[in-house]
Amino acid sequence: MMKHKSISENKMKHSLAVARYMQNYAVERLLDEDFGKELFLLGYLHDIGEEFAFNKEEHAEVGGLILKEQKYKYWKEVYYHGNINAQYESVALAILNLAELCINSDGTFVGIDTRLQILKEKFGEQSPEYVNSLAMAKKVRETKIVHKK
Repeated sequence: MMKHKSISENKMKHSLAVARYMQNYAVERLLDEDFGKELFLLGYLHDIGEEFAFNKEEHAEVGGLILKEQKYKYWKEVYYHGNINAQYESVALAILNLAELCINSDGTFVGIDTRLQILKEKFGEQSPEYVNSLAMAKKVRETKIVHKK
């Protein structure tokens, strides 16, 4: 039996805010309400692995594998989110990574630059959290998100 811990209230707020950001992005920028609903669910589920992972660094992979077992369409996006070295790419993953960079850990929208500053102050300029987020911000800013129905 898999051990688990409770997802914090802030993590739930974060996941809901990521979900709403992703849905709004799809509806407002890609003009696709159906895709927006799919992205809402993806954003809501993206950190589900934190319930089951032994450490935070493993949460994406753990969550992705759990969702793969359930035959969830976007399990790879969960598995690879936040991974700057991921070879897998999709529109949904690009939007998820963007949303993650714009939403603070307590669920408030702060934008990429403010989020990076928060991470820098919290963990330090040389920390993996900040360095990886800085690299992901560069990647996200260079990505042209185009959705094809």
